[in-house]
Amino acid sequence: FMVMWLVSVTSAHAFSLFFYDYFELKEAVKLNKKNKHFRYTHNILDDGFNPLTDRVVSSVLYVGVRDDRDPGKKERVKTWLDGVNYGKREVGKSDEVYYPANGLVQDDGTLNVRLKRKKGDFYFKGSKLEVHACRKEAPAQPVPEPATLVMFGMGILGSVFGLRRKKK
Repeated sequence: FMVMWLVSVTSAHAFSLFFYDYFELKEAVKLNKKNKHFRYTHNILDDGFNPLTDRVVSSVLYVGVRDDRDPGKKERVKTWLDGVNYGKREVGKSDEVYYPANGLVQDDGTLNVRLKRKKGDFYFKGSKLEVHACRKEAPAQPVPEPATLVMFGMGILGSVFGLRRKKK
């Protein structure tokens, strides 16, 4: 019985959480020969992610890009997520480029994104980061039983009265 009680008191419980972080621009940014790079950061700390108790299970980044409608030209975007090169993707007329970002959003709750124009020119509209995490709850501390507290209080009172009798 005592072993079962210790296991139930010391085991931690985990539950699933989902965090969504949006990077939105008032106006789309055009990436072209003059303006080749765009950098930004997603931060799920603002959304309640706690690096001390939360562990990222999976994450996905959706990058909103669209063709500038230049006929006959292929546009390509090259993407880095936290310094990891995710290669080139072709940009269509209204695209949302999908990147599995597993293993990148971890302890600090942030994801640094760098976009680079590789071919043609296109617009960057914004992006959304979806993170699935598990939160471990701290184990519940056992509550002392009332009888234990009563016995402890009686012991203190007995000690106080014993010291008073000794002084007289």
